Amino acid sequence: MHAFRRIQYLALALFASASAGCGLHTQGSVENETLSVYGPISGLAPSEHYSFRIRQVGSSEWLSPFAFITRCLPSTPENDATAYYSKYMGSWSNSYINFEMAESAEVEIEISKVDSSPILTAAALPAQAVQSCSVQAGKVYVRIIKTGLFTVDIDGQMDQTTARLQPSGWNRQSHYSGPPIHTLTIFANPVLTDKPDPADPSVLVVQPGDRLPQHDGPWTTLYFAPGVHDIGRGFKVHKDRNYYIPGDAIVYGSFNNRKDFSDGANIRIFGHGTLSGERINHPRDESLPVPEEDRWQYNPIDIAGPAKTYIEGITIADSAHHSLMLYAGYNPELPVDVSWVKIFTWRGNGDGINPFGNLLVEDSFIRAADDSFYVNGRGIRRCVIWNDVNGSAFLMTAISGI
Repeated sequence: MHAFRRIQYLALALFASASAGCGLHTQGSVENETLSVYGPISGLAPSEHYSFRIRQVGSSEWLSPFAFITRCLPSTPENDATAYYSKYMGSWSNSYINFEMAESAEVEIEISKVDSSPILTAAALPAQAVQSCSVQAGKVYVRIIKTGLFTVDIDGQMDQTTARLQPSGWNRQSHYSGPPIHTLTIFANPVLTDKPDPADPSVLVVQPGDRLPQHDGPWTTLYFAPGVHDIGRGFKVHKDRNYYIPGDAIVYGSFNNRKDFSDGANIRIFGHGTLSGERINHPRDESLPVPEEDRWQYNPIDIAGPAKTYIEGITIADSAHHSLMLYAGYNPELPVDVSWVKIFTWRGNGDGINPFGNLLVEDSFIRAADDSFYVNGRGIRRCVIWNDVNGSAFLMTAISGI
């Protein structure tokens, strides 16, 4: 078991950022030629800690993106038995926003505390996209000049020891024991230019509460309409199908193809919405523990046999187990790509991404309470990695021969 002396941020900037064009209208969003913001979500309360406003530099019009929040449940006998949350981060939270901006844009973001108490200090990390970060009249103003995935450390919350190793070995009493830490992250995405049109006959729109379709039917894209969806654990995805989650939707549940290696090709899961495991117990649930070989069913996304399969833009929050598993051997002619994906995990075995032999991961973000990356696949580049009290940024044992 590993620990970190403090929360660590690691940005991999090996190549220039990808460019982006202008987007199409998305239901429930406010956008112009350079900036697209997703608004309130019916049935879902925003963060109780932070609120945000965004505008294009030079504009007097502020837009208000919806502030999502993901939480580490407090350590209680019930939570420890069924959910396996980290007891060292009980009641911590992270608020986050997703929006889209053209690469030519300059954007200003205002951050406030919901309780109106003043913010005293702020620091943006990593700062590659950030031109300036300052506090004015108790609010934070961040100006960014390109797309990027970053946090703003409020009042030095993260500038302290949260876990450490003692000379005699692991000492559980040495962990951070102060008040819960409430962080935030800002996800400034490139504009998604090919959002599906709900009026297209190949697009099937499902409203919150609708019964989900089976494999058959003329649709090729399943569009989760704005709002709150609960699809349960293990909604089956199929080859030659797309699954779209817009930025004003949250889907509680998980996707997999039930280990069918013949049914994993040409799948795309995309959008700027959230796939959440919050309503899924951990496979170590003491009431009905799951054998190790069956725990893949709890992974938020688990696809066997992917080829020309793409995961783009979505946020995966509160993973009940390993966040993203795409099992494929090396074959660059049949790529498997992950881009602009954001992952938050609070639980034991809530690892980030195992690229296996054929996965390329780029421009993504992982905040993990366990291991972030297994080092293999076609490449890992331009990623932000944030490890909390356990796990490694890079787990090297996946490299052949180790």
